[in-house]
Amino acid sequence: MSVYTLYTDASFCPRERVGGYGFRLHGMAAKGKPAMRLGGGALAHPVTCNNTAEMTAIVMAFLRLASCGHIEQGDKVKVITDSFFCIDRLQKLKKLRCTEEQKALVAHFDATVERLSLDVSFKYVRSHTSGMAYNIGNNWCDREAKKHMETARRKHKANGNNETESCM
Repeated sequence: MSVYTLYTDASFCPRERVGGYGFRLHGMAAKGKPAMRLGGGALAHPVTCNNTAEMTAIVMAFLRLASCGHIEQGDKVKVITDSFFCIDRLQKLKKLRCTEEQKALVAHFDATVERLSLDVSFKYVRSHTSGMAYNIGNNWCDREAKKHMETARRKHKANGNNETESCM
């Protein structure tokens, strides 16, 4: 069993309904070797709200890391996020209203966690702050997410949408 910390963040542009995400995995692999994996991307579909973008960041990180074998059967993963909504919804702490898209994301997350028998916990970190190690990981993910959101905005604009204001 490996023990990891997974930082995730998303960036969302409500005007163009595009977003990006970033993730950073740190920890000790089962063989005692330190592990670090970085990733992110532009969200491939219209995004309805910031909560959906944040949840997509977590789900995509799990799906990508599991498909590449970076997280495996029985691993322990602590997710660090700046989204109370995601923590509450993915841990099923509160009955929250969710869109159909969010319900589908929860189903993907649950299926991955169940298939791999992962031990997943969550920790909230305040966004855009400095100092603690948690913030360093979150701030890196924030920059990565914004970079990918801007890529999505450029593609959106190249497809005939000429809005020029920044969404940051």
